Amino acid sequence: MDFQKVWQVPTTEKDMELLKDVKEKFRLNNLNSEFWAYRPRKFYRCYADKYRHYAINYNGKIFKCTAEDYGEDKVIGNLLADGKVNWNEELISSFFFLFHI
Repeated sequence: MDFQKVWQVPTTEKDMELLKDVKEKFRLNNLNSEFWAYRPRKFYRCYADKYRHYAINYNGKIFKCTAEDYGEDKVIGNLLADGKVNWNEELISSFFFLFHI
């Protein structure tokens, strides 16, 4: 999980405490988490464009990039109530098609 700041919303001390608590729960369950930190020499165009990284929006729609609009044509999956994901496999597979011979 890579927590990213919504820059248009001010961060409070309470927010930082909540983030600290959540990150500790991740750690206790042997899960990795990051937060909004500048990482030099990481040549990715987006937080979620790495393999097995996704941007999950507040409404459960899943995207591969946070730098584009959140249009329906870019939804690669939907987070279901049971925690499973309904993937748009056709769209995802198109990301791996580099050229046609």
